[in-house]
Amino acid sequence: MNNSRVTAKQLRQALRKREIVPWYQPVVDANGQVTGVEVLARWLRKGAPRVSPDTFIPLAMEAGLIVPLTRQLMRQTARELSSRVKWLPQPFSVGFNMPAVCLKDSALPLHCRRFLSSFPPFVKLVLEVSERDAAPDLYQAADTLTALIRDGIDVALDDFGTGWANLNLLCRLPLTTIKLDRMFCTGAPGSAESMTAAAAMRLARSLGMRVLAEGVESLAQVRRMRALGASAFQGFYFSPPVSIHRLIWRILPGALGLGGESVRLLGHS
Repeated sequence: MNNSRVTAKQLRQALRKREIVPWYQPVVDANGQVTGVEVLARWLRKGAPRVSPDTFIPLAMEAGLIVPLTRQLMRQTARELSSRVKWLPQPFSVGFNMPAVCLKDSALPLHCRRFLSSFPPFVKLVLEVSERDAAPDLYQAADTLTALIRDGIDVALDDFGTGWANLNLLCRLPLTTIKLDRMFCTGAPGSAESMTAAAAMRLARSLGMRVLAEGVESLAQVRRMRALGASAFQGFYFSPPVSIHRLIWRILPGALGLGGESVRLLGHS
């Protein structure tokens, strides 16, 4: 089946069959240790090619299915990780992309509390909002985000640097983290991208936010972003998004007593 011809009806069926599953991309700290994951949706179909998220996520938005998809992803993630909680590093964050329409869901705080109730206190929930959403929609969610932060939930601004109103968003939204877009990782020292990244990090720190550099693909990029002030990293240099089984067996330290890991430690060449 051609991905471009996937329909809303097929997506609804996929949700009923639980073919939309969570995959996990590790987040690491400045020492190269896994401290959490971002949860990413994958559509796995038996006997058929996978459907790209670039196809089914916009379709879910158009068809009014992104809220039930996000809820289901949170429930599946809670089941998968809570049953393996003894192998999770402490502390451990779990991030979900949260489109503006999901922030309007009156049941969102309830689903967040249910998610956290599946775990010990060292597991932290992170809601990632994106600059790609319309700024007015995000501004309207400010009170909701403030209440969620009071409940101990972190709020990250994803794709920082790709939108039109990022400085306004930093001032008007309650945020705990900014995730610098991958474009900032590619700039050579002294480039416009590098200088902009440094300025963004200084601003974020002055506002009490931490900075995560996403999309890192090389050790040189990691070192450069760390020198500029990033305290967390995510990208293919460490690991692509993986299934729960690969996450536990090959990435998390001490899993099943194997003691191995597939992520590359910072400074390891």
